[in-house]
Amino acid sequence: MKAFFERNKPVFTIGLITLTVFLGLIFFYALKSHNKLTEMKGIGNESSYSVTEEETAQELETKQASESAQIKAQTEAEIDASLGVVNVEFTDFGWVPKFVDVAKDQKVMWTNKTNKEIFFRQRTPSYKDLAELIRIDPEKSFELRMTVVGDWNYDENQSKYFATIRVFEIVQ
Repeated sequence: MKAFFERNKPVFTIGLITLTVFLGLIFFYALKSHNKLTEMKGIGNESSYSVTEEETAQELETKQASESAQIKAQTEAEIDASLGVVNVEFTDFGWVPKFVDVAKDQKVMWTNKTNKEIFFRQRTPSYKDLAELIRIDPEKSFELRMTVVGDWNYDENQSKYFATIRVFEIVQ
């Protein structure tokens, strides 16, 4: 038996080291503080308890959506304050400017400077809000926050005057 232990001494040593590591991990995890995900609520008498979640998945999703909306609104406000709104006018000679660069989430305002209604449409299908023609009456405006990075083309449906907006990502 002694010869058996002598021959397998390296195997037993590795096993002992492995056991020590696992026990250390278990001990470390047991001492580590944990976030409280559930709480015990009494139901009926003192010996009956029900485990309930602090936040349901729907509540958590709603909370995250609200926080995301606040961050987006703050970011949009910062972009508007630092970069302003890009103004594009439709005249008797077409769109002015015809080509423009804007930052992602920057607002663009198209204004009809003619004496007749125009019908604005996207040629590059990027925005669901613009799936249909957008009517802009004389001296009225339409605005959209540009959220899709890349070149985006649009035109006035009746005259076929077109223009391009290049939307780029701001690198910080």
